[in-house]
Amino acid sequence: MEDGDRARNVLEAAGFKIEGDDDAIVLYIPGEDRPGTIGRGARKIADPGVNIRLAYLATRSRLVFVTSDNVATRVALKE
Repeated sequence: MEDGDRARNVLEAAGFKIEGDDDAIVLYIPGEDRPGTIGRGARKIADPGVNIRLAYLATRSRLVFVTSDNVATRVALKE
């Protein structure tokens, strides 16, 4: 990903130490922002045994997950 490489280069040039990176899954959540949105997504991911390393609501309609298994995560979220 060009933007990721560019961001890494800029941060390293500014003196930041980058210890690693992960691919994230960004989901579009249509409709209203409601309590429990992240929880429902997390349950779908956790049920098949996938570990969630990071989860946050990026905007009112975009949910971001970093997991131990992105392939299994995508399958779980389609169900």
